Amino acid sequence: AADLGLSEAITYRQVPETDNDALRLADDDPRRRLGRMAHPMSAELAVMRRSMLPGLLRAVARNQHHQRTDGGLFEIGRTYAPRDDGQADERRFLAAVRFGRVGADGGWRDQPRPVDVFAATGLATALARGARVRVTPRPNDAPYFHPVRQARMMAGDDVIGWAAEMHPLVLRAFE
Repeated sequence: AADLGLSEAITYRQVPETDNDALRLADDDPRRRLGRMAHPMSAELAVMRRSMLPGLLRAVARNQHHQRTDGGLFEIGRTYAPRDDGQADERRFLAAVRFGRVGADGGWRDQPRPVDVFAATGLATALARGARVRVTPRPNDAPYFHPVRQARMMAGDDVIGWAAEMHPLVLRAFE
């Protein structure tokens, strides 16, 4: 991911429970089921993350607050889905975000343009190619992505990722 111009981010595994609301998850969405910390560092960091997306969106907001208007971040980390026995299933993911403009890094051939679903799909395809996986975009309908500018990245019959623009209300929730 770093060879694609992304900087590595490290975000918290413990997150606010309100992330589910900020991601616009339905009340009956199974991802609302969270693993609670027995002894959290603070009330705000009392649950284990189900998604890496909120942490990366917070990192984008911090970058933009410090006048870094264009860029990209990635993280390799774990998410935690609680089980009935009190333990959690840990899954390892690579997540990446681009913000601002692409092609703004000063190359004379590059015409800077706003990041869009096509830039996201290209990034997801390049990341998959780095793992020697061929992907095909298909329609998707996640509530936290833009209603029509999103895709599931398929390798055969398996969903291996997503590429999308964020929903405007989610962007507002994460500043």
